[in-house]
Order: sequence, then structure tokens, then C-alpha cells
Amino acid sequence: MTLREAEERTGVDIRMRKWDLRAISGKVSLALANKSDPSYAAVMLWDGSPRALTFQLIRSAAGEFKFDALAPGDYCLQAVGGSMKETGAFIMTNVVVKDSDITGLELTVRPSASISGRVLIDQLSTNGAKTCSQTPEPAIEEALISVYPDGPPPVDTQRKCQGPSSITALMASLGANGIARATPDARGEVLIRDMAPGRYRIEVEPPNDDYYLKAITAPQPRSNQPADLGRGGIEIKSGGQVSGIAITMAPGAASVSGSVVSPQPSAQLPPGLIVLLIPAEADSADDVVRFAASPVTSGGAFTFKNVAPGRYFLTVRPEQVGPEFNSAMKRLWWDPKTRALLRREADKQNVRVDLRLCERLENRVLVYRGG
Repeated sequence: MTLREAEERTGVDIRMRKWDLRAISGKVSLALANKSDPSYAAVMLWDGSPRALTFQLIRSAAGEFKFDALAPGDYCLQAVGGSMKETGAFIMTNVVVKDSDITGLELTVRPSASISGRVLIDQLSTNGAKTCSQTPEPAIEEALISVYPDGPPPVDTQRKCQGPSSITALMASLGANGIARATPDARGEVLIRDMAPGRYRIEVEPPNDDYYLKAITAPQPRSNQPADLGRGGIEIKSGGQVSGIAITMAPGAASVSGSVVSPQPSAQLPPGLIVLLIPAEADSADDVVRFAASPVTSGGAFTFKNVAPGRYFLTVRPEQVGPEFNSAMKRLWWDPKTRALLRREADKQNVRVDLRLCERLENRVLVYRGG
């Protein structure tokens, strides 16, 4: 109904329809490891719309909940719980309301998936080099560990109720970036909780410009060789507790900066360019932690920091080049086929830099010729 200024509408009749309204009730229990820590639990009711129909915080010691005045139909019931030290995974179940109340439901919230490991400093790899500058030694707690989803989370198409399985996934569904971050403690130990099932990539921001990421590994069952998580990522199952990850950094990082120009002095660079840094050694073709990307500013500048010493290709390309590439520049080289294509293109252009230990290479000029 539309009402205009000073308009009166009459004859608007409302007819009430009698419904036999029903209720859904039950209890939520928490199967968490730390039972002495104060905990919380909540239940959300969905009716198929993008957002929850109603939300109920569990205040009963027995974990009881009840939703009243529900019309017959299909509903999705979702429970979440946790404590100050532990977060439970979301669970979602389908409930069909027909001719009677639904009672006695039992929802058990179990620990969510997590990733844990340790950040290490490898002093031997750089012949004892401590730092590249006169700045004090950084604290290991200054490193930042980020976890990026490598593609969309798995979806069980047989389930009627599809919903986020963790707080991280819930934030992603509401439009947040879905990226989890953590910093190590003084001993270098790091824990990232509340992970939804799926495949992830770990990225590391060293504590200062003097350090670079050397490797991300994890133990492999029945093997003396660790798995290269930098190359293949890590698979997280529902409720899985992945431990033993080793994030190794080393001192002696190099850097390279410069500018991108057009072949014609008066021509403007197109927006959305990036510069890729690609390891040039043949045996480093799949050393994913050495790949990097830098956005080109409106003035044409680019910068790479925390670079492992070695030989590299530098190549300029549009950030979005077609459906075969991921538009997020951090993920361009995650796919093996795309990684090989990027190396072939860079090898053809043959723009190389050889970065020595602690080297600060500046004013490098790259020409963007389109493509």
C-alpha cells in the first residue's frame, strides 16, 4: 500500500486465518575439552531465508531451548557454543513441523576445527646473518599468520539445510573476508581456531623487513619427509585438529622496488596492474612461498619486501586476465597449471633480478606493453 501526503485510505480489510501453531524444543549440550571454562550456547532458527528467523541464547543450565508460535513448514535449526578458550563447530539440522509439537531434540556442539604449530627462526640457512640493518632483533610475536580459503567450502548437496559451519564461515556468508589471523606467543606457538571444513593456504607476514618466509611444513604419516603446505595447502575436515605445522622464517631478506612505465612516454598506464615476482631457478618452479605480487599504484610504483635471496622473474600483467585466473592476486600461483603458465610467460619476457642476501634493489623500471 502506498500513502501520499495528506491521503486517507479506507476499506482496508484484514482477514485473520486460524493456524494451529506449533513449537520446537530440546536441549543443546557442549562436548568441549575444557569443561571447567565458563561456556555459552545459542540456537538459531531458519525458515529458508538468507538470515536467521529468530535467535535464542541458552540461559538454562540444562541447555534447554524452545521456539513457540511456529506455522507448519520446514525449518532449519542451528546450534553454536563454546567457551573463552574453545569454540564449538556449528551444527545444522532440518526440522519439519506438521500436526504436532517437535520435542526432545538433542543438539551436541563439538569442538571446531583448528590449526596449530610453531613459528621458527632458521639461523643456519643464511650463514649466521642476524639482521640486514641495525634495528633490534624483533620479537617472534610480531609475526602475523593468515589463513586464506583455497576455493569455496565443500557443500553437501544432499542436505536440506545448508549453513555456515563456523563463526569464520558465518562471517564469510555475511560478506566478511573469511580470513583467519593469529600471532604466535613468545615461544613461537600459534593456534588458529574456529575453522570451517575446506582447503586453506597459510601466509606469513614476518616481524620486520629483515626476515623472509622459508617454508611451511607438517609431518606426514608413514614418511620421513614433511609435507610442503606452502605448495599444496592444507585440508581441514569438520572438527579436525591439525597440529605440528612448522612455519620457518630466516634472516637476510631482500627487497626490490621500482616503477612500471608505458612504451610511449605520454601514454597512461591502465588501472588494475600487478607485478609478479616469480622464482627463476628451475628447481624452484613449485616453491610457492617465494611467489609474490605487488599492486601497481596510480603513479606506477611497485614494492616487494621480505623476499628470499635468489633469482627471480619480474612481469607486469592485468590483475584480471580471464576466467582461467583467480582475480585475487594472492591466489594466482596456487593452481599448478596457472603457476606453470605464469612461469612460461615470465621466461619469455626474460626480465630477471638476482637478489643477494639483505640486498635492497631500488629504481627498477619495468615496461608494460599490454596483453
